[in-house]
Amino acid sequence: MKNIEEFKNFLKENIHNFEPSGKENPFSINTVFEVTPREYLRFAEDELNRNTPVSLINCVSHLKRALDCQLDTFFEVYNLRDLFKKRNVKIEKKLQFIGAIGFFNSRSLIRLNNIRNKMEHHYSIPDIQDIEVYFDLITAIVQLLELGTFDAAGCDFDCYEVESGVADLKIKYIREECEIVVLGNQNSLKEFQLSIKASDNIEDFAYFFRVLRQLNLLWDKQGDGYDYTLRELGLTIKHT
Repeated sequence: MKNIEEFKNFLKENIHNFEPSGKENPFSINTVFEVTPREYLRFAEDELNRNTPVSLINCVSHLKRALDCQLDTFFEVYNLRDLFKKRNVKIEKKLQFIGAIGFFNSRSLIRLNNIRNKMEHHYSIPDIQDIEVYFDLITAIVQLLELGTFDAAGCDFDCYEVESGVADLKIKYIREECEIVVLGNQNSLKEFQLSIKASDNIEDFAYFFRVLRQLNLLWDKQGDGYDYTLRELGLTIKHT
C-alpha cells in the first residue's frame, strides 16, 4: 500500500470485518493559559446580558478570545500550535482544519465566518441577533473541542477475512512528530505502513486525523456503525 487512495480502498473492502482490539490513552497535556475559553464565554454572557452598545462590542471581543483560546488549547494537546504559529496560520485556516477533521460541518463554519466578519471588520454596533447566533456557534465549538482533547491517541482492530484469515489495522497519533501512522496486516505478506506529518501536507494530515477520530468512534461502538464511518470519511459504502 503506497498512498491514501489505496488505504481508502482497504477501508471500504475490509471495514465491515473490523473487530475492536486495543486502544491508546488520550494525551494528558496541561496548557499554561491563565484564562480559559469557558471563562471568556462567561465574560461574553455577562456583557450580552447588559445589552448596551459598549457591552455588545465587549461581548464580541470576549467571544473572539474564547474561540482563539479553545483552538490554541486543542492544537497544544496535539502539538500543532507551534507549527501553525510558525506558519502564521490565520483563524480562517484553523477553522477549515477543524472542519476537515470532522468537528464542524462546512455550512456552520461558513455561517460562523460570515457573522464574525460582519461584526469584527466593520465599525458598527453589532446586532444582538447576530451576537446571539455567534455566541451559540462559539459555545458549540468550545464544547466540541473540549471533548476532542479527550479523544484516544489511537486504536487497533482485528480484521477477519475469509481469504487471508486474521489481519489487523492500527492507527496512532505520534505527538512529538505531529504525525499519524497507520499499520496494517503486520503478521502477513500484505503488511503495509502509511504515515503523514502535518508539516508535509496539511490536507492529507487533516484527512488522516478525521480517519483517526472516526475509527476511535467506531471502536467505542464496538463495531456498530460501519456504514456511518464510511459516510463520514466520504467513502462509498460496500455492503456485504
